[in-house]
Amino acid sequence: MVDKINILLYIDPFWQVDNQVINYHLGTLLTQNLPKHKFNIKALFSEIYTINKEVFDFADYTEFFTITIDEIRNIFPVTMSYQDIWKKEYSENGFSNSENQYFANLCRAKLNGFKPDIICCIGYYSDFLNFAFPDSLILSQENAIFSSRAPFMRTLFYDPCGFGRFSFLHKFQNEIKNIQLTKEENDTIEYLKASIVKLIDENNPIKEIFEKEFKNKFKNFILLPLCNISGYDDEETKFQTEFDYTEFVMKNIPDDTAVIVTQHDIGAVSLTSDMISYFKKKYKNFIYMKDVHSFFGSASLNFYQYCNTILNCFSTTGFQTLLWDNNVIAMDKYSRWYASGIGIKDLFVQKSSFINNILYWYLTHYCIFEKRIFDGNWMYNYLVDKLEKFRKDGITFDYYNKIEDIDELSEYIIDYVKNYYNSKKMNHSDFKLKPLERIFSIKNHNNHKVITVAGVKTKIKRKKV
Repeated sequence: MVDKINILLYIDPFWQVDNQVINYHLGTLLTQNLPKHKFNIKALFSEIYTINKEVFDFADYTEFFTITIDEIRNIFPVTMSYQDIWKKEYSENGFSNSENQYFANLCRAKLNGFKPDIICCIGYYSDFLNFAFPDSLILSQENAIFSSRAPFMRTLFYDPCGFGRFSFLHKFQNEIKNIQLTKEENDTIEYLKASIVKLIDENNPIKEIFEKEFKNKFKNFILLPLCNISGYDDEETKFQTEFDYTEFVMKNIPDDTAVIVTQHDIGAVSLTSDMISYFKKKYKNFIYMKDVHSFFGSASLNFYQYCNTILNCFSTTGFQTLLWDNNVIAMDKYSRWYASGIGIKDLFVQKSSFINNILYWYLTHYCIFEKRIFDGNWMYNYLVDKLEKFRKDGITFDYYNKIEDIDELSEYIIDYVKNYYNSKKMNHSDFKLKPLERIFSIKNHNNHKVITVAGVKTKIKRKKV
């Protein structure tokens, strides 16, 4: 039985994201009510990130180590860009053995003999971690189905196989699709889907405007959620920019089918105002509602009920729309495991027959919900269980055991969404004034930690230990 766990929090030094995102993910781990006497924690990341240690309860118990830009560039040509290094790392071939060994040695040297039981990677993890710590359980932490956007709760996952096309979900997709649901389990999934669809429809701030201006003008509607394609490696998609991607889609969609375009709410703007004007002028079936991006949560959420199909590329939007029984067409390799079709040629294929199986297993086995995230003892037991399974059997389909009862979970999700909407006085006619809202954020406020959950601020006195 594992007693005390050595954890390395790892942020890929090549991953180019905003500091806000980094602190947001670290905050998920370091502000839990964890039993501190059962953990030794180190953190390793690039010097380009600024870590706001003041908001983390665990800051006093965590050593932070940095990899410098010079150390990263040391073995690459001076003409090779930072992004090109990142893309090489996550390409099909990855780094060479000598490059992996260089970074493995660098990591071990930085940590001064610390040997992690678990390496918790924020987002992506690198092959050189396997070179450095071959006996460690390496987990990718990322947002799960509901991400962190209103009106849903915070959700995340810890995947032992990696991220995207390397994930556990990809590796064991056939087993997931072919699980056997009882009639009661299937009925509960149907009840959950119908309840969520009804709640979103009743509270949709764009419903009146959209139905008046667009609903009867087109035969079909397709959702195109953009997600900063330029940050991903060439193995995932042939598109270099969001503009190229959007142009390709518009050229291949019939005129009677509208394409609703939304932009990601974190990171660089995918399409500039000039680009949007260009598409609107050239394609009469191009729909972009700018004001919806200044409302709350995910801009895409408001359009699910109107769309027949989602063209998905690196977005949790695609998976989330399974609750609406929408067709998902994978425009990347990441989405293929649950998609109905692959590429624009499959635009109007019949929807997948495995949706309920996928949702059931994902929600009850893979996804960790907010009520668990902030339960430190539960999280400790979860990590111990995963470490012991890894050491005994490696990574098999039985690595994930059932952690949620589907009946109780469905009521939890439905009640959470109901409570969110009940806490809001929504003026549908002037949604421009409402701020975009992420469910979970951390701010430093007068020496207190302020946690914002579902828009409600809770002030928690920092503990002195």
